[in-house]
Amino acid sequence: MCARCTGLYVGGALGLSGWTLWRKTWFGGGALDPAFAVRAMAIAAAPTLLTLATAAAGMWDPSNTGRAVMALPLGSMAGVVLGAVASKHLR
Repeated sequence: MCARCTGLYVGGALGLSGWTLWRKTWFGGGALDPAFAVRAMAIAAAPTLLTLATAAAGMWDPSNTGRAVMALPLGSMAGVVLGAVASKHLR
């Protein structure tokens, strides 16, 4: 498994755990707004897309640790969205 995938999987587990444990605190027990989820996923994808684009352009290719760390936000937000869908708080 590559470093970027590791960051995505670890982030996903953290996001899903976070949604499960702190849903009521973060969102008042209510539903996750679909528009917010889309914006948050786009923002969370930015670091991963940055590393992909800069590596493809030959400008900057981060280390494996850098790739994993930059993928954590996207994985975390994906875990939150998955948790919201599974708990029927996002439709």
